[in-house]
Amino acid sequence: MPGYDRIIKYTGVFGGVQILSNLITVVKGKLVAWLIGPAGMGIVNVFNRALDLVGRTTDLGISFSGVKTIAESMETSDGEETRLADSLLVVRSWSLWLGLIGTLTMFLLAPLFSRWSFDGDYSYTLSFRLLSLVVVFTAVANGERAIMKGTHLLRQLATNQMWIVLATLVVAIPLYAWMGLQGIVPVLVLPASSVTETVPTSVETMVPLAFTMLPSMQPSKLEPSLRFSVRVESLPT
Repeated sequence: MPGYDRIIKYTGVFGGVQILSNLITVVKGKLVAWLIGPAGMGIVNVFNRALDLVGRTTDLGISFSGVKTIAESMETSDGEETRLADSLLVVRSWSLWLGLIGTLTMFLLAPLFSRWSFDGDYSYTLSFRLLSLVVVFTAVANGERAIMKGTHLLRQLATNQMWIVLATLVVAIPLYAWMGLQGIVPVLVLPASSVTETVPTSVETMVPLAFTMLPSMQPSKLEPSLRFSVRVESLPT
């Protein structure tokens, strides 16, 4: 019975957050369309499609498989923190590295994206190269969301999503009002740091975010100086 209570509780939390997020998104969409017009909305759509293509191609599904891996580690660790810490390290390391690969891919293919998306116009090459940063931010953020889902931090996940929607509204409207079409790339690239704790504080080894230079390195052998805590989110439009 407690399990059903928990399901109902978090369903209500996510449902409420989703309704509020949709309302804010509608308001933001109306304001953005008014500020940058149909041409600007078209450019935003083209940029988002390119980001989605590169992101989905290079992430190898780590944001989905990571949830299962971490959840299984939570269930089978039986008080042993090492296995869970190893799973967190793998998800975070691969999220970072796949994000960097995606960023490099988009940076190199920027001229082709500009040509294919704008009928042979190469003038958007710089914009696509700047947008390549969004790929790595999104990859890292997706890895952290996978960790929150796998460790059942659903309340933090809902709060995180609500914060992103609000932050996007607050940042996007002033930039579009000030810069017009020139504000599209800054709004897409501008990252936000989240101070939300993404792992249970009762598990000491899960707190550091260890981005090692080699994903195959054993976390138990890492020097403390190689560990640091950071949380990055990308701002959607």
